[in-house]
Amino acid sequence: MPSPLDSPFVSAATAAEILAVSVSHIYALIRSGEIPALRVGRRGPWRISTGALAAFVSESYETEFTAAQWREAQWAGVIDIADGRRL
Repeated sequence: MPSPLDSPFVSAATAAEILAVSVSHIYALIRSGEIPALRVGRRGPWRISTGALAAFVSESYETEFTAAQWREAQWAGVIDIADGRRL
C-alpha cells in the first residue's frame, strides 16, 4: 500500500493524521503561515506539499531540541536542596 507521503501533496486531514493533531490545528498552522499550503480553486480544499510538511517537522524538531537543551542547561548548576547534589 503506498504511503501518503509518496504523493507530492497531501490534504489537511492527511497532514493532521501524519502529525497526530486535529485538522483544525493544521488549518491554524496554515493560517499562521507555519505550514505553507495552496488552495485548489477559489473555495477548494487546501493541499500541503509533502516537502513543506517534512520541513515543518524538521524545523519543529530542531526548535524543540534546542529548547530542551536550554532548559537542561539552566538547571545544570542548581543544587538539589533535598540531598545537596547538583541537578
